[in-house]
Amino acid sequence: MVQDLEGVAAPKNADELLGAFNAFMEKAAELEQSHALLQAKVAELTDQLAVKVREVEGLKNHLASVLENVADAVVAVDTAGRVTHFNRAAAELFGRSEAQMRGRPAGEAGELAAPLAAMLKAVLEGGTSRSSEERSVLRADGSEAVLLLSAAPLRDERRRPVGAVASAQDVTVLRELERALGRKERLAALGEMAAVLAHEIRNPLGGIQLYAGLLGRSTTLSASEREVVEKISRGITGLNKLVEDMLAFAREIVARRVRQDVRLPVEAALELAGAELDAKHVIVEKAGWDRPLEVAVDGDLLTRALVNLFTNAAEAVEVGGRVEVSARFEEAAGVRLLELRVADNGRGINPADVEKIFNPFYTTKARGTGLGLAVVSRIVAAHGGDVRAENLPGGGSCFVLRLPAEAEG
Repeated sequence: MVQDLEGVAAPKNADELLGAFNAFMEKAAELEQSHALLQAKVAELTDQLAVKVREVEGLKNHLASVLENVADAVVAVDTAGRVTHFNRAAAELFGRSEAQMRGRPAGEAGELAAPLAAMLKAVLEGGTSRSSEERSVLRADGSEAVLLLSAAPLRDERRRPVGAVASAQDVTVLRELERALGRKERLAALGEMAAVLAHEIRNPLGGIQLYAGLLGRSTTLSASEREVVEKISRGITGLNKLVEDMLAFAREIVARRVRQDVRLPVEAALELAGAELDAKHVIVEKAGWDRPLEVAVDGDLLTRALVNLFTNAAEAVEVGGRVEVSARFEEAAGVRLLELRVADNGRGINPADVEKIFNPFYTTKARGTGLGLAVVSRIVAAHGGDVRAENLPGGGSCFVLRLPAEAEG
């Protein structure tokens, strides 16, 4: 410690000089020791700071890694709406890289990102503190995507606004599965009702058919009366067909899946639907057919479902029309699936009917029970798969069957 030397008398002799020198050396030693302690403390604090910096950097890198690898698209912007973070999922969803988007308005990520950019803008303008909504948008290839969007403000440690962050989760597959589950539940309920109705109708219908047959064999009928009886008989035949279809629909469908080349049931279905296809000179094309397509399926049930699809395609196309059958394998949630597509260049499906055509008794045909596609849906469901219908951009329609490639257990 440095002392104030003012007023201290100068040493008068050698002893006093020696004493002063020794006191000086003691103070110098104390000062050196204090300096060493201070240096050690500075070094310790420097090490601690370095550790904290590494921890912060580690947390920062971890957070960046989490944001980069989450399945949801994450976009962050500053208070001016310029992108500060654009993770990998956002780049894949919106078709823009982070390098392209950093420092640019979020709305420049393309039309698909417009709803998310609008939510970010609303948060920045103070219109909402946190928001979430589901929006249907069109991808670049024309297919529909369902996005679950959410946005929230970003604030610093003093609660001052520094920007906003938004996420977009692609829930298209989830919503399709929910619709498929709802359809399956409706089909089960309608199947039970159809079975009851079919049995209730069959008994009196049998009596009517018997009496109509007796009338038809009568020799006393006039020509006009006989024509009426024939009309009754034709009506009974139609009702019988309806009852048979209802019973077939109501019957439990159990898929006995055996590993086989799926091309075989497809070829069998084409042969059974050959009369309808040949009547219109339909050209049948195949894609992905150059190698075996080994899948665990019930061949007979799959053939039955495909006959319905090929027959419908033949009815939809003009003379000389085209039907394409294609197959490919894909992975979804760790499950290997076979995607089988039956596409035609016919008149397509009324958009209002796309979600309804698999419902029992729903038909757009002048004659038809509306049970064919419902049976297709049940057969595919019995395999643990799903089926959907869609219109093609160039015209025509496509039915997509997705079947698990492997049998369970």
